[in-house]
Amino acid sequence: MSFGRIAQAEREFALQVNPGLHNFIKFVWTQVETVPFVDGKHLAHICEHLEYVSANEIQNLVINVPPGFGKSRLTGLFWPVWHWLQHPEDRWLFGSFDSSLTMKQARDALELTSSDWWRERFGDLYFTNPSAAAGEYENDKGGYRIATSVGGRATGKHVHFAVSDDPTKPLGASKETFEKTVEWWKGTIATRRADPSMFRRVVVMQRLSDMDLAEFCKSEGYEVLRLPMRFEKEYSYQTSIGKDWRTTPGE
Repeated sequence: MSFGRIAQAEREFALQVNPGLHNFIKFVWTQVETVPFVDGKHLAHICEHLEYVSANEIQNLVINVPPGFGKSRLTGLFWPVWHWLQHPEDRWLFGSFDSSLTMKQARDALELTSSDWWRERFGDLYFTNPSAAAGEYENDKGGYRIATSVGGRATGKHVHFAVSDDPTKPLGASKETFEKTVEWWKGTIATRRADPSMFRRVVVMQRLSDMDLAEFCKSEGYEVLRLPMRFEKEYSYQTSIGKDWRTTPGE
């Protein structure tokens, strides 16, 4: 069998047999990571919720998960490139307390989608101004990606997705930094929507305080996917599409 036919078979497996985000991550993992993929039920739950965001069935989502469980790679790299396979015209903005974090995900996403491996399996997605060093680039279908920092400007462009990963630096967080983060999210970011009916917002972070952005979003009616390291029955999550699989306190 030729390489091209092998690639086509892999593509069919990845996108037709099981088109979900979770399966996609397992399929492309070795192209961006050198360590083995370690699966977990938390990844499946996060992927399912992000799929609902992609489908515009959830517009506002908070994901609370401890550090070190793949949240940044999942939301900043795998999810947007998976979504672009279906809707390359959509526009994204990513913000973190440190722009270097969002820029790294942007560079890795660009490198993946520009690789020969990707093009053999998913076709070409040409970039008209691939300036990953600046954290901003656009594809030939009209979609683009912007990387910025919390408090930073959004270059005047309007997007379909606004994603904030770790909006506040855990060390040294204060009432003032929490307030600035909330103001940035409800002010600058809220005005960056391309289409109010299709504008989706996702905040992914560990909980830091009852003044943090997650708490504000919760008060605004966002769905909250809360996955603490150990199960706490009184705080277990229940969203419109599911609940924590764990039942034993401390699990």
